Amino acid sequence: MVGLFVGLLVIRTTAFWLFPGLFTNWDLLLPFMLYFGQRRPLFEGLLLWFILSHLYSLQSVAPMGVFVVYYLILFVIARLISEAFFATEGIQILGLISLLTLFSRFVLPLVARAFDSGWPVWSWRNLHLGMIITNIFVGWICYQILGFVDKITFKDPRQILDLGEGLA
Repeated sequence: MVGLFVGLLVIRTTAFWLFPGLFTNWDLLLPFMLYFGQRRPLFEGLLLWFILSHLYSLQSVAPMGVFVVYYLILFVIARLISEAFFATEGIQILGLISLLTLFSRFVLPLVARAFDSGWPVWSWRNLHLGMIITNIFVGWICYQILGFVDKITFKDPRQILDLGEGLA
């Protein structure tokens, strides 16, 4: 998981110079946080959140801690959602990523404002429809890749009890 993220991070930071503006608002770590919140045990998810959010913070120009707090909030939200709704089908995952992407567009500027950084919440750049759609579909692809990596490495998925199954 960490290797996949580091590879995507290297591609994103190097491709920025080749295609300026293409990757500026793509939230690379959002599908990872959703996946860790939905599919990983709590301790493992928190450990992966800590490592990956610090790596992401190190490559950004934001004040140290902004992305750590931001991704902790997204991880906790994904974890809380998984207690009531465990996404297993492609359309469910797409809907969950869409919901979390839209929500994240408001959370990140508020977290940045708490760190005295002036990112506006209500701006065209923050709520750009093309960026949101790209983030949703690229996030869905990343989520599917993470699921594939789990299958080929024989990683046991987090167990969610389905009440009522087997009663008849």
